[in-house]
Amino acid sequence: MHARRLLLVLAASMVPSCVATAPAVRRTPRPLARGPVSAKAAVKITPIAATKSTNRMELLDEEITVEGVYFDEGVPLLVRDIDLTRANSLLPDDAYLVLSGNAPKSVVSGDRIKLQGTLRQPSGRHSLWMQREKSVLEVRTTSLAKVVSRASVSRRGHIPPATLPRGRIAEGVRHAVLICGGGGRAQWRRRYVNEMTGVYRYLQRVGCNDASIHVLYRDGETCFGASTFYDDIPVDGPATRAAISRTFDHLAEIVGEGQQLTVYTTGPGGGFYHRQQGTEGMLGMRSGVDGGILDVDGDEEHDHTYESLYDLDLNHDGDTDDVVAYDEVLYLHGGDRITDDEFAAEMEKVAGCGITIYVGQQSYSGGFAADLAGPNRILLTACTQKQRSWAYEPASPLSEFTYWLLQYADWKPVRSIYNGILMCNRMMPLETAAYDDNGVMPLQVGRLERRESEDGELGGHTCL
Repeated sequence: MHARRLLLVLAASMVPSCVATAPAVRRTPRPLARGPVSAKAAVKITPIAATKSTNRMELLDEEITVEGVYFDEGVPLLVRDIDLTRANSLLPDDAYLVLSGNAPKSVVSGDRIKLQGTLRQPSGRHSLWMQREKSVLEVRTTSLAKVVSRASVSRRGHIPPATLPRGRIAEGVRHAVLICGGGGRAQWRRRYVNEMTGVYRYLQRVGCNDASIHVLYRDGETCFGASTFYDDIPVDGPATRAAISRTFDHLAEIVGEGQQLTVYTTGPGGGFYHRQQGTEGMLGMRSGVDGGILDVDGDEEHDHTYESLYDLDLNHDGDTDDVVAYDEVLYLHGGDRITDDEFAAEMEKVAGCGITIYVGQQSYSGGFAADLAGPNRILLTACTQKQRSWAYEPASPLSEFTYWLLQYADWKPVRSIYNGILMCNRMMPLETAAYDDNGVMPLQVGRLERRESEDGELGGHTCL
């Protein structure tokens, strides 16, 4: 047995010497079971809508990458579509994300970027206004924005000159109240302050002194330094419901019979949006509730909405067979707002003055005008009760309606201002200016001719 083991060991020791004498054979390496590894793994993009959805809790306190258009007019945001910032209404909640911490460098408003940060639920360490947001993206100092595409060149248009030609001044003492709350911080647009200052300067030029122009602006303390061309306009109080009520109480005491009062409102508005035929796909807007409040007192007979037309259960009763109506809203400072009914009640306090001119810039302002109609009132709004009002482009210094209002106001009566706006407005058919001066509904949405039997007689000899 020992002899056999010894022979086997000797045989094994001779094998390597035999193999060495054979020619070398190169073997082809087997392919890997998995494909080739990319040098840089693809980054997962979290949609903006996901950061506001009911499932966002899964993303909180996680490092994520979000893609959107950078927009900053006081508060840095990522928005789904820059065109949404053109509308004078609230940004849809799922269409924007507030940036907290450090604003990205080397980018400008309008750039589409990818940005990394940590999704947070606002808490006590965030600003009070930010705590109203569902979530914010916390950006670190080291976070760099990757630019997907640069903003296109802006055609900003012309800001009305600081000194306007003197128009024809109406007889009697003139008063005015200008209201601009702007909504929440993320909803503020720089054009709102430009519109306020442009109208203020015009009223000065046609006979109003500072004491007779009552300015209710944002929190009542913020100076007009945010304006691009004026910074010396006195602010009388905040743009809140309480301040509006106090102001109209005061106006009821000082505005006498035969005197003229001009009321101008701007900022975001709310209502029910109806997408008109021929505008499908324009700016990505769909029909539906856009901040309006379901009418419960039945006073909106002029503004019916058929659920079956939109296949929407608007009153939440389980069917789509009803006819409902909505109260329009003007968003004031912070979370405050005023409805068309409430605003009409305030305006009724000055019903005894000579002529009242209401000019509404906000979205759905035609709904306000329909509630304000009455004797000795001229109503001029940027749009009808189911339309948004717009800026021509995101970087426009003024909304389209107020831009043309100031172009025509210095040399035309109100009727001619309205006709001029209809002729020049570049946002039609998305925005159609509306008019009334005889108290008869519906509002006029076509050109006014020189006939005394319809709208236009009072506005034909009254200047703004």
